[in-house]
Amino acid sequence: MTDLKRQIRQDIRQQRDALSALEVSSRSRRIVRRVVAMEQFEATGCLGCYVSRQNEVDTHNLIGMAIDQGKIVGAPVSGEDGRMEHFSILSLSELLPGRFGILEPQSTHPISELEFEMVVIPGIAYDRSGNRIGSGGGYYDRFLSGISAFKVGLGFDFQMLEALPSESHDVVLDAVVTESGIFVSQ
Repeated sequence: MTDLKRQIRQDIRQQRDALSALEVSSRSRRIVRRVVAMEQFEATGCLGCYVSRQNEVDTHNLIGMAIDQGKIVGAPVSGEDGRMEHFSILSLSELLPGRFGILEPQSTHPISELEFEMVVIPGIAYDRSGNRIGSGGGYYDRFLSGISAFKVGLGFDFQMLEALPSESHDVVLDAVVTESGIFVSQ
């Protein structure tokens, strides 16, 4: 199963890396519009959200909108122990390159995973059942296993596959949002 996941990661990353900056921006705007229209987003007071990098779905506008709406926003910091914590941010300017070159908050105000009402998660590939293939480090699976927040994956249309292999430690998402729609897990 790991070989299949590895192949899917490689194939989808190639497609994602082939997108121009204009395509990423345009597609990301459509995805973010769908997310902010979700009743779960409107109702949440505390949002956990990944900070996009390279050709991932761009979350900078989503984070900015959530902050502007007065939501508490937590961005992740990956620890050397394989665990991930979220710290509150009041502005995107508080983010600086951290581990793995990903922008991370410099805040000293941690947010407990129990406070989150909605968490926005990156991924390489998704399916309609809410299965997800991430980058392979397991950070999100470990983090998500302990929370009851509404879990949303963001991806471009080509990242949504018919079915993905899943393992016992994989956490199923509640919804996946692409530029074409919102796919709610059954």
